Amino acid sequence: MSNQETDQLEIERQKILLELDKLGFQGPVSSALQSRYNQIINAQPKSSLPDPLAVLPTEICTEIFREAIRTEHHGLQLDNLLLLSNVSANWLHHLMSVPLFWADIFLSKEYEDDLAKMVTCLTLSRECKITLTINSTRHSQIIQRD
Repeated sequence: MSNQETDQLEIERQKILLELDKLGFQGPVSSALQSRYNQIINAQPKSSLPDPLAVLPTEICTEIFREAIRTEHHGLQLDNLLLLSNVSANWLHHLMSVPLFWADIFLSKEYEDDLAKMVTCLTLSRECKITLTINSTRHSQIIQRD
């Protein structure tokens, strides 16, 4: 797509946004207007940046992911993993292939779907040593599997 076409799409997108702003989102948005906006967004060129997994060594990607999922709040590490696994099939495959990513399991009444998360981690951690933290309202217990 040429720069001129990209500029034209941006002008059309801005016109639609102005029209939506005039409506003040008070009534139902015209399906034709919504459809045109979606066409413009879908026609825009995608990022030309390559997937890091395609250009970087596996070890470096693993370290980048390790830093990306690291958090001081235990329960969010798995949420970060699950979020990253939705980026692409390549990312999902890579994340699932590293058992250490899944070795820290944190259970708490504060989080939803703890049982499903625990099963996911136990399955994907394979034979790796795990750390299971159970946080109750009274105290936390840490259990390790060798």
